[in-house]
Order: sequence, then C-alpha cells, then structure tokens
Amino acid sequence: MARCFLGIGSNLGEPHKLVSDAIRRLANSPGITLRSCSRLYKTEPVGIASRNWFINAVCEIETDLAPRELLKLCLGIEKEFGRDRALGPDRQIDLDILYFNNCIIWEQDLKIPHPSIAQRGFVLIPWSDISPGLILRPWNESIGALLDKVEKDGVEEWG
Repeated sequence: MARCFLGIGSNLGEPHKLVSDAIRRLANSPGITLRSCSRLYKTEPVGIASRNWFINAVCEIETDLAPRELLKLCLGIEKEFGRDRALGPDRQIDLDILYFNNCIIWEQDLKIPHPSIAQRGFVLIPWSDISPGLILRPWNESIGALLDKVEKDGVEEWG
C-alpha cells in the first residue's frame, strides 16, 4: 500500500460541503483507505483571477492504486462533482496528488510532488495539521519547515 496525500479544494456553491462530500466519495472508492484529514481552511485564491475564496483540506490515504490510476480516480471524482476545466479557474472540486509514497514523477500531466507545494500556504497549513514531520523530496525539508517559510495571510480555519 502506498502512502499518499491529496489536496482538496472548492470555491463554488457550498465549498465546505463539496469538500466534505468529495472526501467521503474518495474514502468509499475501491483501493483507497482514508487515514486522516486536516481541518477545513478558507483561503484566498492564489494564482487565479477569482473573487471566490476556497475551502481547502489535505487528506492522507493508503492505496493499492498506481499513481496514474489514482490520478484517473481523482479526475473522475472531479467530473462527478461537475468540474469542467474549460469553464475557467473556479471549480466545484479540485483534487491534487501532493505526495505518493515519496516518489518523484515529472510527466506532462502528472507531477508528484506538486511543484508549487513549497510556496503554497493553503496546502502546507492544512497538511501540517496531519503530518508536519513528513520530509518532502526534492526539498528535503519537512512540511513544518516549509510552512515556516511561506506567507500565511489569506488562510484561516473555517468554521
């Protein structure tokens, strides 16, 4: 079983409900065991032009799926929730593979770990809820150490 972390976010409709529903959907998927989830965080959009703030979380799973199979599952869940990447930056649900068993994969449509992790407070803050000591390649630093270096404005615990 591979240890994985997924970033989950939404900024349309009732994003807190969509994120919670996506976590449940993921947990009920064949080949997936949900191990833990962060708290939910309300976050300002980063790198996209939108007025809609996000709700973000990070989940730890174990899976017997290969990285591409996990990507296919995540994209399928996004589609089930109505995500259409052609409609712009706002999204009903976004599932990103942040970490997959300490592998580094750098392909056109699959990059693990996600290349912008070290600059994203909206990922590192929830991730530090559940695994602050995890060392990430290629940075060779823990989630907590990376978090110490990023801007935390625009990220607040939701609810």
